[in-house]
Amino acid sequence: MDNINDLPVEILERILSYLNFSDRKSACGVCSHWHNVLRTVRFQRQCRIHLSNEFDQELSDIEMRVIQNYRNMSLSLYSDDSDDDEDNEQREDEGLIHLKYLFVPCPEINMKKLLFGRFDLEALTLYCSFEGTREILENQLADMINLRELELFTYTNKYSSPDQSVWVIHHDRLKSLKIDIKTAKPLKIVLPHLTKLELLFNCRYSFLTIETYCWQLQSLIVHFRDPETMDDMMSLSFPMLTHLEVCMEEDKDVQLGYAQTRNKFADKEKEENFIKSIPKLRSMVIGSNLFLYRIGMALSKFSHQLEELTLQDLKIDTAELQSIEKLAKIKTIVLLYTKIISPTQNLPKLYMPHLHHLSLLYHSSNIIFDSGLAGLKILKLILDSERNDKVLHKICNNLLNLERLELVLYNKWRKRCLRHLNNLKKLRTLRISYCDSDIYWTHCPVVPSLQTIIVDNCYKLRTETLQPISRLFPGLVSIYLDDCVVTGSDEDDVTISANNVEFDETEEGKQRCYEQLKLMLPQCIISLDATILRWQCCK
Repeated sequence: MDNINDLPVEILERILSYLNFSDRKSACGVCSHWHNVLRTVRFQRQCRIHLSNEFDQELSDIEMRVIQNYRNMSLSLYSDDSDDDEDNEQREDEGLIHLKYLFVPCPEINMKKLLFGRFDLEALTLYCSFEGTREILENQLADMINLRELELFTYTNKYSSPDQSVWVIHHDRLKSLKIDIKTAKPLKIVLPHLTKLELLFNCRYSFLTIETYCWQLQSLIVHFRDPETMDDMMSLSFPMLTHLEVCMEEDKDVQLGYAQTRNKFADKEKEENFIKSIPKLRSMVIGSNLFLYRIGMALSKFSHQLEELTLQDLKIDTAELQSIEKLAKIKTIVLLYTKIISPTQNLPKLYMPHLHHLSLLYHSSNIIFDSGLAGLKILKLILDSERNDKVLHKICNNLLNLERLELVLYNKWRKRCLRHLNNLKKLRTLRISYCDSDIYWTHCPVVPSLQTIIVDNCYKLRTETLQPISRLFPGLVSIYLDDCVVTGSDEDDVTISANNVEFDETEEGKQRCYEQLKLMLPQCIISLDATILRWQCCK
């Protein structure tokens, strides 16, 4: 295919959807075909437009025509508090008054004109000061009759108003609300059809909001800052809830203190009643040591129907790990920045033969990969040990049902790492990330089942080291090189000393490298995303 315009319109729409606002304006002038694609209602409805500036002027007619059919919009107003300390001190010394918008429209007015009366929005994200957000939305939010998703992120403003009146966020059709408000000012939420709630702040209004809508929520994400509010939440019932995320930063000491002072019978009854009140829960993210400690045993006791569990930023002991093992319906477990504390030197084990997906990302503990995880189909892990070949040996010999293997390598790639890969007869996808050296296929056997290889964030790739791929993986259909640096060279130039090497990153050099890749991998579809191609040559 010689011309990008020969692509189907659906594929061209997908490509153009990655452009930012300014690039889309430029793309409209490339040709009439692109102009028509970017202006179609179907294209604009499926994309989110991001506008981020000072909004000290209204958008031009050309800019408005570009975005007039968008249904998803994100607006960010730059903070006015970024002046140097010396300038601020000078203002205070001279008693100057902040009158920036005395003779020009304030940005909130321009943002309000942009939003109301011209768009039929279905999703809106606002990043602004609390007062600015209130100025934009108050009394007019209900006018967006088709709005279904609203996200509000606010920052504190040194010129904030002393107004302490209650701001009521009211909308009759809104279903999803994400809110991060850094203020203690009174707030009330009236959303009768709310089903998804995300609260990234913790104040006395947090619990009132959760209490009001607990009976109808299907998804709840909440960040606590004190154990009292968490305890209050656990006294509520959530009969419709299917997804729950609870976080509390650095609360290990709080959890240890709670373990010493808890009311054994009363708290246990509350925790069990809480688990009984969420019968439809299927996925849970726990970022609080205290919350995991409180509900872990109750989850396992009642054989909960939970299918997906993510633990992030935690320190868990073997008792909590054993309570997780008893979740018979669990299919996916993700350990993210989580450390397993073992009282002995033995590595922790997981006996969960029913588990399908396990992710061990940025965690500080190794896990024994034995027959207890024989049912795994997807495995993602970081190999941060110099003995990464031994870990892979265990995986290839014991996890024979693997279909997708994703490896993050922060240590040197050992040449014998993949020597048992052919034991994985069902393997379809292999992903290698953050390899700080070239990838070696020296001892890798033939793996006929492999269809897709993904390599990302590897900056020392050479085309000649990718050459064995076509021979080792005869069933390979596609290879993805994402955010990599790939260097091509002639066979005679490989042994050139580093002092005599230079790299051609011109279009000609990139084309030579790409053609070499195509020649080495004739049967594969090669996909490049944010990848640098270059050609090595003599000085």
